Amino acid sequence: MSGDGDRPLPPAAQSRAALGLVPLAAEGRFALQACAACGTLQYPPRDACHRCLSVDLRWQDIARGGTLLAETVVHVSASPAFAGLAPRVGTVALDAGPRVIAFVHRAIPRGGRVRVEIRLDRGSAPVLVAFPDAPAAWEEDDATLATILAPPPATPAHGVPD
Repeated sequence: MSGDGDRPLPPAAQSRAALGLVPLAAEGRFALQACAACGTLQYPPRDACHRCLSVDLRWQDIARGGTLLAETVVHVSASPAFAGLAPRVGTVALDAGPRVIAFVHRAIPRGGRVRVEIRLDRGSAPVLVAFPDAPAAWEEDDATLATILAPPPATPAHGVPD
C-alpha cells in the first residue's frame, strides 16, 4: 500500500493495547492509560499495569503540557516510509508524570515547553507529536511532520484543559 506519491505508508502493526489510541487521536483527545487499582499513568499502552499488574486500565484525559528533555534526528530508518525524511524525535516529560517518546516539531529547543498530541500517521497508526507550546506554530511549519502525519481531526478537542 502506498501513501502520498510513491512514498510507502508507515508500518501498521500495533498491539491490542496501542489500538486504544486510535479513537483518541480521531477525537482530538489526549489520554493515557490509568490503572484503576493503583492510579499509575502509563505509556506506552500495555495489557497490564507496569506497577501492580492489574488489568483494570482505563483511558484518562490528561493535560497535554510537558518539557522536551532530549532529542535526536533519525537519519536512517528501517521503514521505507521514513526514507529521506530525517524526523526529529525526543523524550518528553509530561506534566502529568510519565515520560514519552514523540516526534518533535523543529521549532522546539531542548528544555522547551511543548504541547503533546496523539495524532495518526499517514498509515493510520497513532503516534505522539510534541508541538510548540505557543498555539501559533503547528505542523504546517515543519515539512517533515506534515509528510509523516495525516491531516488533523476536524472535531474539536475534548478532555482536560491545557
